[in-house]
This record gives sequence, C-alpha cells and structure tokens, in this order.
Amino acid sequence: MEQLVNTRFHAKINIEKELTDLLSVDFLSKAASSVVSSFTAFTNSFFWFSIYFVVFLFALPNYKRYLRYVSGGQNIEMVTSAYLTIQKFIYSYANIKLFINLTVGVTVYIICILFGVKFAFLWGFVAFLLHFIPFIGAIVSVLFPSLMALVQFDNLFVPLVVLLLLSIVQMGMGNIVEPILMGNKLRLNTITAMFGLVFWGSLWGVSGLFLGIPMLVIFKVMLEQFPETAMLGRVMGFPENSEGVRMRSWDPTTIISKRFKNIPDSETKKPE
Repeated sequence: MEQLVNTRFHAKINIEKELTDLLSVDFLSKAASSVVSSFTAFTNSFFWFSIYFVVFLFALPNYKRYLRYVSGGQNIEMVTSAYLTIQKFIYSYANIKLFINLTVGVTVYIICILFGVKFAFLWGFVAFLLHFIPFIGAIVSVLFPSLMALVQFDNLFVPLVVLLLLSIVQMGMGNIVEPILMGNKLRLNTITAMFGLVFWGSLWGVSGLFLGIPMLVIFKVMLEQFPETAMLGRVMGFPENSEGVRMRSWDPTTIISKRFKNIPDSETKKPE
C-alpha cells in the first residue's frame, strides 16, 4: 500500500508513521473522553425520559376526578368518555412502542451474534433505545454495528450482509409492522414527526428527541376527541384508506394475553 501511494503520487509517505502519529495516546484519550461524555449525556437524557413517561402513565388514572372538577359538572359524560379514550390510546401506544423496540433490539443482537460482530449486546441495546427516535434512530442503529463489522473483518462480504440484514429489519419494522400495529389513530405523518423532532430537540436536546413524538401522539389523540379540534388532529395524522375505513390500532400485550386465556378478540366490530 505504501509503495503504491509513493509510486502514484511521487512522494515518500510513511503510512505506518502517519497512522502512529494519528492514533497517539493523546488523540485516543481525547476521543475516548468525548465518547464517554456523549454516552453519559445520552444515558442521562434517556433516564429522565423514562422517569417522565413512567410517572405520567402512573398518574394518568388519577386525573378523572380532576377533570370532573375542571368541567364544573357540565358535559361530564363527554369529558369522561374522551378522557378514557385518550388513556386507552396512550397505554396502547406505550405497549406497542415497547414491543416494537424490544423486537428490533433482540433482532439486531441476534444478527450481530450470528456474524460474530463484537459488542453485540451493546448494538442491540442501542437499537432498542434509538428506535424511539424516528428516522435518525433507525439510521444510526444500522450504521454503528455495520461500521464495527467493517473494522473487524478483512473482507467486505460480512459488513455488507450485516448492513443489508439490519436495513431490512429497520425498514420492515418501521414501514410494515409498526403501521399495522399502531393504526392511523396513533401515527403521525412525516411532516409532523420531523417538526416535532426539530422543535423538541432544539428545546430539550436529546430528551426532546425521545419525548417529542410521544407528546405529539398524545396531543393528536386529545384533539381528535372533540369536534371543535378534530380537524387539527387529522392534519397531524394520515388520511383514511381507499375504503374510507381507518386502520384500528392493536395492542400486542392484549392480543397475547387473550390468546393464552382462550378469550376471543372482542374487537371484531365492523368499522362504522
């Protein structure tokens, strides 16, 4: 390699010396410090995201009495019905998102194990975390293990296969499985999702990237419960399909529990 470079460019370049200078102890220590600092900030943001979301889910059932107080006894049935619907969709969204992210993380881990990519558990965990962030998370969780495979192996075959399989997993889960499970009620269109990522990311940093999409989904569901604001909620989502019927959302935890209990699915009502 060194001889080829010297012949091609008519210059004497000591590649080994250049690499040694580049990968000096000082450079490696600074790079390691930067990586550790970034990972610490990321972990801290995800920790607070988890705390916020868990506290919100646990506190949600206690707001029924407060809503009755706020409504002043007027339209109490409509307010209570809207609240219960919102609560149902929020729990469904949390269950579905956790189910999808766990599936992605485990699949990435298995692929890395099968092809001998180092730090397989780390890449699976990173894929699980980053799948909470649309667009950006899927790209990063594919690139990291693929670059690790490129550095680890002497040939291009294994890195390309790893890149291909991880891309198939991300596209399949993001474009096929997630839309089927979520349904139109819990999905945001691309423009709304991108706006949410930019706005909340600039406001709260990494925490905003994690919290932005769940907050927008909650806001969309709330808007759709009242005739006066339903149009704004529809603007944030997807149109009805060609038959004029909305896709219903599925909760995988409910489906699995019903199958084990041999209870038929009660949600087999015909669309209105």
